[in-house]
Amino acid sequence: MAKETRIADQEDENGSDEPDNMSTTPVREPGKSILKAPRVTFDPKSQTELVPFKDSIDEQDDEVIDLRTKSKSSTYGGDRSSNRYSTYSMYSIDSNGKSGGAIKVFAALIVLKIVFFDIWISAGDAITDFLQGLFLMFDFYDGFKVKDTWEIGVVVLAACWVPGLVAVLHIVAHYRNEYFGLSKTLDKDFRKSRKKKFGLMILLCFFFYPFVPTLGYIVNLWHINGGNRDYNVQTARLELFARVAHSITGCIEAPFQLIMTTWLIMKGVLDIPWRNTMVKSSYEDRFENQIPFFSIPMWTLCFSIVDILGCAIQINLFNVYIGTLRNVKSFKRYMNLVGGHFPFFFHAVCFRVITFAFLFIYLDTKAVIPLFIIWLSNIIIGYATVGKHKIPKKIRPKLKRMQSLARQKANLPKITSEVQQKKNNENTPVWLNSFLSIFVPSCFVHIADPGLFADTSGLTDKQKEEHKQVKKQFFDHEKAFQQKVIKYQVQTSTTILMISLAIVFCSVNFTGMKYNNNIFSNEEFNILCCVICALGVISYLFLLGIDVFELFHLNDKPGEGGEISIKYKERKKKEESFDMGEDVPDAVNINIQIDGNPDDIIVVETPIVTKKHGAFKKATISAIFTLLAVSPIITGYTYSSLEIQSPAYVVMKITDNTTISIQMAKARLLNSPIPASKSTAEGSLTKCGYSVGTMLTCKNQLNPKNEILLMDMGDICFEELEKLDDIECLPYKGIILLENWDHSSSRPINFDAKGVTKFPIVSISLKDSNKTSNRLQDGQFTNIIFNDFDSLLEQEKSDIYQIQCPKDDCTSMKYPAKKQKYIGCDGEVKYQAEVDMTCTSNGLPCPELESWKRKICKEKKSFEPCFDGDDVDCKVRTPFPPAQCIPAKQGEEEMPKSCTGEERFWEGSKAKYCWKETTKTVKYWSSECQKEVECANWGGWSTLIGTCTRSSSPEKFRFCRKSTNCVLMEIEKKHKDLTGSGGCTLDSSKNDDYPGAIDCKFS
Repeated sequence: MAKETRIADQEDENGSDEPDNMSTTPVREPGKSILKAPRVTFDPKSQTELVPFKDSIDEQDDEVIDLRTKSKSSTYGGDRSSNRYSTYSMYSIDSNGKSGGAIKVFAALIVLKIVFFDIWISAGDAITDFLQGLFLMFDFYDGFKVKDTWEIGVVVLAACWVPGLVAVLHIVAHYRNEYFGLSKTLDKDFRKSRKKKFGLMILLCFFFYPFVPTLGYIVNLWHINGGNRDYNVQTARLELFARVAHSITGCIEAPFQLIMTTWLIMKGVLDIPWRNTMVKSSYEDRFENQIPFFSIPMWTLCFSIVDILGCAIQINLFNVYIGTLRNVKSFKRYMNLVGGHFPFFFHAVCFRVITFAFLFIYLDTKAVIPLFIIWLSNIIIGYATVGKHKIPKKIRPKLKRMQSLARQKANLPKITSEVQQKKNNENTPVWLNSFLSIFVPSCFVHIADPGLFADTSGLTDKQKEEHKQVKKQFFDHEKAFQQKVIKYQVQTSTTILMISLAIVFCSVNFTGMKYNNNIFSNEEFNILCCVICALGVISYLFLLGIDVFELFHLNDKPGEGGEISIKYKERKKKEESFDMGEDVPDAVNINIQIDGNPDDIIVVETPIVTKKHGAFKKATISAIFTLLAVSPIITGYTYSSLEIQSPAYVVMKITDNTTISIQMAKARLLNSPIPASKSTAEGSLTKCGYSVGTMLTCKNQLNPKNEILLMDMGDICFEELEKLDDIECLPYKGIILLENWDHSSSRPINFDAKGVTKFPIVSISLKDSNKTSNRLQDGQFTNIIFNDFDSLLEQEKSDIYQIQCPKDDCTSMKYPAKKQKYIGCDGEVKYQAEVDMTCTSNGLPCPELESWKRKICKEKKSFEPCFDGDDVDCKVRTPFPPAQCIPAKQGEEEMPKSCTGEERFWEGSKAKYCWKETTKTVKYWSSECQKEVECANWGGWSTLIGTCTRSSSPEKFRFCRKSTNCVLMEIEKKHKDLTGSGGCTLDSSKNDDYPGAIDCKFS
């Protein structure tokens, strides 16, 4: 057995089972040893007639015509007793012989591959799709409330059953003759059982298809026997069913889910998955370790991409050229095929997913038209080419014999149908390929199981050579057909998508077409159009060859040879003999009969040396071409991130004694203001109304206003603004423009504000302005912020969390149970108020705010970690930082009042304090601290309290919280300088002000 395995391995040289390209030019054979390469002698007496072999897709326009030798075909295989043919399973293993240990390890790896790759990928893709649908329907972190996007969630769930419909159509169209209309010579019970199996298969595919691939892999795993190499045809068919079922899901449902997720991101319903707010959620183990993991949309993207690529490779490569993994050699052949085709398939998936999502954004339901045309063109291509897909006559009897012997060995009956099968209608599922090729160019052909060619045991050397030639011709034929069909699919689909792109581009930029509001400005829209156009150009370039290894001859066999070109001219004179003389190298005799009477004959020898290309070189080239294939996406994203202005947020806040109500609207930044102007973009709103002339003048330039100008882009005020030569002269901290159009978020704005740098100019969509109309009023204090959304919301000292705290309320030294002031963990005076924040973007909730809330809930982040048990409970209160009291103005500050039941630890005879000589201040601490402790989070100093007189000294204070009950207070006094300037500039002294105080240990 081991010997037979080694012989089978030697049959496939250079790790590639791909068909070799036949050359029409006489080429020297590669050298097979270190000796001088042998030469070929063409003798006129023994010269055989060469006839063109033209049995491919299109007999009328085939450019490549292989030359075959017309000779009597030798017998293949001898008697049946000496020949063994079997259909190997994908997992059939030879575990005997000297290499049995390595083979068993390989068998174990195959089992692990099924368990941890095939089953997990198929099941994971189905599970994440279900979770994605539920995620869009219900709020997992707010009592499973129904979301506004529940309708989209229903569509996502319904899409999980779309592959089942395609599978049913494929089974009915392709396999019905194997179950119905069977020959009456077969047993009646057998015919009934076939019909029952057919019905059961239809029901299984229709109702349970999301998990049919996973169940198929589990059944295959159950039938695996590493010690048995003789898997029968029935087992091989079961494995093929599982692979095809998975491929239908991966090439139809997974791309649809990926397009849907991309569409939701473009529309602004979902946040960008690779944002920190979407990626970083965590699970806490029993040791309170935080284990991060991805969010549902990110998991959906990952599983969909892996599933699409895996299924595209499986349906087009594994099922056609490999069929069985017997040993490491066959695995290398498979990896060679994957590496060569991966750039093409990865580019095709990215191009189609982005383009279809783009079209559904701007064409809405009309995007079904190009999708339908692509499917229809795939149908036409399929039926136009399937008639030409014939097994070469030279190898057809041999293949039939191999299949017949495999069936007999598996003890399966011969199934005949009353419907006469056409010889030229080979096993090519046209309808299945038409659906698969919508999103992934595919041409699945299954004339014969590739595993048939893996068995060479029991054959003589001559028979093995014939077996090898049959395999080579078979794969030559399959590859020529498959590549031509895929090229036709690429030509038609790319052309249709490029035409659709051009229509959308012109409609958005030059017409008033309405479409779905989305996250793209006009500049970002144009960049995306350029990216898709560049991807389309690369798609056309792949027409040169979809296998980069074949394109650059990396699969050529190593050796030395050459090419001989003979050029001659014919003159009207008698025929002369031609002697090659010394021009011909040693050991070469060439006798060529040339028609006519040639005179000037030139022989040109071109040496050809083919080097061996290792796995590392091939992997590098595959990776480089993969990056080049998607380079437009990388370039476009990088340019947008660096050159396009990030969005701004208009923040309007209303506060009372118990609540901070924050209304935010996502805005589009129309100019490039300097950083200093961004930090000061706040003030009261001023509507541009009747007094246009007063508001749009520059006479008040010397007295800038803390105001933000608000105007409607449909009013006369905006028309006057456009007429201004120098907008920067206006005395405002910013300008907010209210858009007066809807469903045209990517339209170009005919307002030139690029040169304005002294203040920001932003625009708000019509839907957002309608939702915030109650806040967009004169006198409303408004901020225009540009910070990163996450850092803005988590910044506890941000202006949006400031509140005017009640002046007469007490300040608790503990965490209050009711609405009142307290000392926070950062030493600042906080207020236990409710924070209510909403954010809208094109009328929808801002996905970044929703993502941030989910992240805070998942991480159970505490904004006051010094308090015990202050984890955020989303069901109890909103996950926002606590409200921060606005510091009192100079002269209005007072010493904090203690709450009922709490000590005023900085006063009285029991006060515990120490003296800080370095700062001339005194430090107090509450009784719960027991002693002076080191505290790092000191708050800011208050303003001076009291007046500076001979008898009174003003003082200021600050707090620091160490733990839930331990609070420290530092006080600084200033005395009047009676001998000098007379101001309060003298520091306190330990002996005069705090006699008997101990020195502080900590700074």
